[in-house]
Amino acid sequence: MSDVRRILIARFGAMGDLLLSTPTIRALKRRYPQAEISYIVGKGLGDMLRGHPDLAEVIEFDKRADARPAPLLAFCRRLRSKRFDVYVNLQRSVKTVLFGLASGAPVRLVYRRDHSLQPGSGRMLHSVDNFLRTVAPLGIDPVACDRHLDYHVPDAAHDHVAQLLQQHGIADGHPLVLINPGASAVSRQWPVDSLARLLDLLVAQRSDLRVALIGGRGDDQQIAQQTLALMARPQAVLDLVAAVNLKQTGALLQRADVMVTMDTGPMHIAAAVGTPLVGLFGATSPDRTGPTPPPPRSRGVMPLALVHDDGLKCVPCQARECQRGDVACLAGQKPEAVLAAIEQQLGQRTKHA
Repeated sequence: MSDVRRILIARFGAMGDLLLSTPTIRALKRRYPQAEISYIVGKGLGDMLRGHPDLAEVIEFDKRADARPAPLLAFCRRLRSKRFDVYVNLQRSVKTVLFGLASGAPVRLVYRRDHSLQPGSGRMLHSVDNFLRTVAPLGIDPVACDRHLDYHVPDAAHDHVAQLLQQHGIADGHPLVLINPGASAVSRQWPVDSLARLLDLLVAQRSDLRVALIGGRGDDQQIAQQTLALMARPQAVLDLVAAVNLKQTGALLQRADVMVTMDTGPMHIAAAVGTPLVGLFGATSPDRTGPTPPPPRSRGVMPLALVHDDGLKCVPCQARECQRGDVACLAGQKPEAVLAAIEQQLGQRTKHA
């Protein structure tokens, strides 16, 4: 297939999954450099992919408003008018199957989730590689593809973050540690008392650091407030939760020296922009959704994925809610161990500076 001119990809979300699919976008563009690639995402998630150098168009689809008969028909007609040659469905659902039919693409590829242990390694297949396997029928070798993630941060986002940090007295030379306290599921959430203990240890032992909480609106704000309420010195931590948008989050992470996070979307933004990472895993496996190596042009160091299973046979369960009811896999993760991982990443960052 050398005459491919238009390619359509579809996946509604979530944040991390969209970033984990960016090596697939890059692989398609390398295979068909003349092709225009469009990507359908869920409403409000367009900024995860906007500015990607290999995408001609990011299309947002509101699964509620746009799913009504008249808007859905208009959306499908819009797809049909573009005369796509290849459709890559990275999220199997009734709507994405319909998009494939509407696209008119003669070649339609469908993602199949593979959680099985891989022969030889005994590990789960990483999501990056799982997505890449979807396009293997096009003559793309998943093993030979670059695996780093792509995330475009515009200059305006960098300017906004520079002003924000200046307003809070954080100069360019101050080492900055970011803590992302929230998670997308209860089974991925580190207890707030452990978070508070880590922050108290961090600000007590490293007076040279500036420490800030980041995250989105809603649950992240509540978790941040609960954490600060348990701290001995909450005034030593800057609360930036819900203070920046998605692109500004990328700029803030590029400025940071280390980020501590659970397995959630901002972790993958950090991986994409090359921020040294300490990721906490329990119900999910870093083999499957762990942070990828930093991009080649960054000064980031290899991420650390901390797993504490304490012999728990249920780890990783991949469930959104803990069947035991105690999330022991994360509750057992000691703040002192996380602090040591932060120090290790700070030391590595200094070597690479």
